[in-house]
Amino acid sequence: MIAESAMGKRFDGSTGSGVDFDLVLHDVQLVGADGIRPATVAVADGKVADVLDAGTPVPAAEHVDAAGLHLLPGLVDTHVHLRSPARPDRETFRTGTAAAAAGGVTTICEMPTSDPPVNSGGVLAGRAAELRPDALVDYALYGGAAWENRH
Repeated sequence: MIAESAMGKRFDGSTGSGVDFDLVLHDVQLVGADGIRPATVAVADGKVADVLDAGTPVPAAEHVDAAGLHLLPGLVDTHVHLRSPARPDRETFRTGTAAAAAGGVTTICEMPTSDPPVNSGGVLAGRAAELRPDALVDYALYGGAAWENRH
């Protein structure tokens, strides 16, 4: 399998590539759509960079024997209500996305009930630009449909 990291580097899992990974999980039980299988998982820059057959030797700064442990894909929460920016005393985008990450959620989809409500292209673009620097997970913003923005 060939994967591409967020840094745009390609890894093919071969030890001859000269690429050292930050972390390698050995003999982890990888949970996926096809079931559970043993695998070697290489991490670079905090992201999964390659998934290889169990037992594949891979250079890395840190090695973890993950035998008996399961690695699951990140979750997507499609119905999130963050209180930022109107109520930072309740939650900010940074604290909300940090909580999502702590729970294994890698993508959130925020409902359009924030204040101001996301009910126009201008508000949507402004909200996306405002939130981008504080996002700790991937996110999507819903837009609200109302009589006022039917055109």
